[in-house]
Amino acid sequence: MLPRGGSLDLIAGAGMTEVAARDLMRDLIAALASGERADVAGPAAGAPARRDRAVSGLAYDGSALLAGAAIPLDGPKASDLVVAAYKRFDPADLKRLADLYAIDELRVAKEPPGEAWMALPVLDARGEPAAYLAWRPERPGDLMRERLVPLTLFGSCVAILLFSLVIGYIRWVAKDLARSQEQAQNLLGRDPLSGLANRLLFGERLDEELNRLGRTGGGLAVMFLDLDRFKEVNDTYGHQAGDELIKMVAKRLSELLRSTDTLSRFGGDEFAVIQTALRSREDADSLARRILDSLTHPFEINGTPVSIGVSIGISLAPDNGLKREELMRLADTALYQAKSAGRNRSCFFAREMDETIRMRKVVEDDLREAIESDGLCLHYQPIFSADGQTIVGLEALVRWPHQKQGLISPARFIAIAEERGLVIPLGEWVLRRACQDGLRWPGLSIAVNVSPIQFRHRDFVASVMRVLDETGFEPSRLEIELTEGVVVENADAAEAAMMELRALGVNLALDDFGTGY
Repeated sequence: MLPRGGSLDLIAGAGMTEVAARDLMRDLIAALASGERADVAGPAAGAPARRDRAVSGLAYDGSALLAGAAIPLDGPKASDLVVAAYKRFDPADLKRLADLYAIDELRVAKEPPGEAWMALPVLDARGEPAAYLAWRPERPGDLMRERLVPLTLFGSCVAILLFSLVIGYIRWVAKDLARSQEQAQNLLGRDPLSGLANRLLFGERLDEELNRLGRTGGGLAVMFLDLDRFKEVNDTYGHQAGDELIKMVAKRLSELLRSTDTLSRFGGDEFAVIQTALRSREDADSLARRILDSLTHPFEINGTPVSIGVSIGISLAPDNGLKREELMRLADTALYQAKSAGRNRSCFFAREMDETIRMRKVVEDDLREAIESDGLCLHYQPIFSADGQTIVGLEALVRWPHQKQGLISPARFIAIAEERGLVIPLGEWVLRRACQDGLRWPGLSIAVNVSPIQFRHRDFVASVMRVLDETGFEPSRLEIELTEGVVVENADAAEAAMMELRALGVNLALDDFGTGY
């Protein structure tokens, strides 16, 4: 039924004609009668109080949406309603409503919206949809993203800035680590005193050159250098002077080599060279001669000219092999040969030097046992008077009767014994046996050769006294033969030892005068 009282005037006063208001209210009442019911706070003014429920609903006037509420009246029909209130919603009202309840794009549509929308149909009096109240369904994160866009943008800028800073720092650290690693690697391969390649880097360079040689052909030379009389400089002028000498030697050698060659210091007074692009043996021989000539010229240390020499051992690739270990071993063997031949010279490896290698192995394995088990023997060479008629003494010469190698002369094993630290016990054995044997020849002196290493040992004089006491041999009949190198290389210590020996009554003799000088 139509509403009573002032409701129609209220609607008409909203700008509608009375006829239009009646038609609209008919539709609204019909919609409210068929719509969902909702609780209200209390009865409307002017209506009989009922503990009943009011109804609410929507209507559409062709241009705008209206929402109304009605309450039932006492009457014969349950559908007798009166409009209690209504509200017209224009687009601005819909927007405020959408903002209030965080609804996305709330609007009124005359046609059903698409699948991406949700809609509530607004029914007319016939129950047909007159319009649709539509909105986009809210998805999780959409509202948060929309409201947090400014913060997100700011956070993104900060994150990008921080990320850039972190990336920049990481790159700086990486570069710093790379530099540190390069420096460490460089230091790892360099001799700290001379700045030259050390043994490790020398081996790597030699491997590289041998690989290149295997691909392109050609040849190379490996040279091992050992300075002569370097220890004399150290002992005479001090270790600082020795260090300066090492630097000077490194500079002179560097000036003799090409940029493709490698100069290395293994430690002490040991140097090594890789000579690349070798066309013939003469190329290596020519470089060795230039090195010998250059290092023969005096060096000036603290205003004092100092003369040294150098011994050089040379192996060739591919003539002597194509493996690093083999070439270095053969160059070392050739160096040993050069030193044994008198020093200050060069020597190419030859196959007959393999005997030296085998002898080195024999000495290392068997000599100590031979000393401890009296497996050595002495041969005695007579010393005649000046007229050649009378034997006045005997010189003791050690020999090694080896069960596999036969009788080995001292020339083949003394130098190796010096290198392997066996010359001290060997020298004591010879001295003791010579004194024991000398007791059988009264009136004859017994001469014993003493190694420079043995003589420079701090307990040498004490060991001589001990042997004389143990054997009962007369000190005046003992003659110790020294090389001039013993006196020259450490004059002060040598003088002190010689004076102590002379005080005991022991005689001294200079052996091999001028050899190697």
